Amino acid sequence: MDDSNQWTSSFDNLPVYEHGVEIEYTIQEQAVSGYRTHITGESKTGYIVSNVLIPQEPIKPFVPKPQTVIPGLGISTNSLDLIFIGLGLVLIVISIRHKRRIK
Repeated sequence: MDDSNQWTSSFDNLPVYEHGVEIEYTIQEQAVSGYRTHITGESKTGYIVSNVLIPQEPIKPFVPKPQTVIPGLGISTNSLDLIFIGLGLVLIVISIRHKRRIK
């Protein structure tokens, strides 16, 4: 199947009965990544198979925070983040040492 035959196909000369019971034919569509399959119709009137695109959330590009420089000091806000992290670690170490001296 392709667009030259309008994406249609047929199954011809299939047996109608098996052991005296009418055969009910069905179809299945192989899963296509990123699509949801929807099948309507029946064997006597024909099937319509639709693959509907599943919408994806667009990937947002990384946009870095703008750096602000503190006037007079020449320190950027990103540098301040590192300074505060460093001060926090120093305070933790001092606190641990202080607790050990108390015991």
